[in-house]
Amino acid sequence: MTSLLGKAEKEAGGDERALNWIRLARIGFDQIRLTASVYRAHREYEAKKSREALQRIANAIQERAAFVEKIESLPKDDPAFTRTCFANHRMFVRLLDNECRSAPMGVPFTWKIDELLEQGKLP
Repeated sequence: MTSLLGKAEKEAGGDERALNWIRLARIGFDQIRLTASVYRAHREYEAKKSREALQRIANAIQERAAFVEKIESLPKDDPAFTRTCFANHRMFVRLLDNECRSAPMGVPFTWKIDELLEQGKLP
């Protein structure tokens, strides 16, 4: 999908409308990709528990958190894009930290990984 989005951006050239819709598609894709990377790191950790594997979970969570922060700030940072292309931004942001409409993110998102690493504990 990353390569397809890149190809679409090249094909769009300078068409701002097309580029904005591609940007919106990339946001949706990145949300899924970054969430999946956390779960993938967790699955690898469960297969072979180690401090390094736990750190990979922490890194994936931090990368996803940076994405969430970036998306949350879009109305301030790029109000025109948010208004014209991302009408459901508020709803999207509310769902970023939920596995579905009513269930918050579970393990490993709920782990206090920094504390676990400091204490030398593996969950």
